[in-house]
Amino acid sequence: MALLCTSSISFYTIHRARSSSTRVQHHFVQFFGPLLRDNERNVNNLPGAFWFVLGCTIVICCFPMNISRTSILCLAFGDPIAAIVGIQVGGPNLYSNSRSSVEGGQNKTGGKSISGCLACFGICCVVAMMCMHEYGPKLWFLTGLTATAMEVLESFFCPCAAVDDNLLIPVGTSSVLWIYIQYCI
Repeated sequence: MALLCTSSISFYTIHRARSSSTRVQHHFVQFFGPLLRDNERNVNNLPGAFWFVLGCTIVICCFPMNISRTSILCLAFGDPIAAIVGIQVGGPNLYSNSRSSVEGGQNKTGGKSISGCLACFGICCVVAMMCMHEYGPKLWFLTGLTATAMEVLESFFCPCAAVDDNLLIPVGTSSVLWIYIQYCI
């Protein structure tokens, strides 16, 4: 837990340093450029890796391990599968937006594709079934539904809100699972 907290603070500190120093920005892009999306090269945007570490930190600090594990695995498997299927299979969009076509679960025309969302849902249901098998199909379905909703919800925030699905998926999924287990089972 201490390592995750330290990593989150370090990521943010590096981001602030690159925002105020062109030299730090140059070195940052030189070392991490191949790993960054185009919009993450901009000093005003935190990289997705920061949101991933922050989301993992929050859920591990605030929720029981079985819930944390499930939501982090939904992020680790559901988000990339949504992107791969959404881009490769494409199909109709849930809506259209102006974000890059290579961002999670979006096809080449922009927006979240139905195929990407269904892939995310299916993978997250399987993750929940494997991690929380004792709770049964209702919880598995709820996990898939919540993680997919968080994937889609990211695109409804304005770009200036700086909300990323790498934060929304684990925190949102953990919150819903915790509430469900506490009050509905």
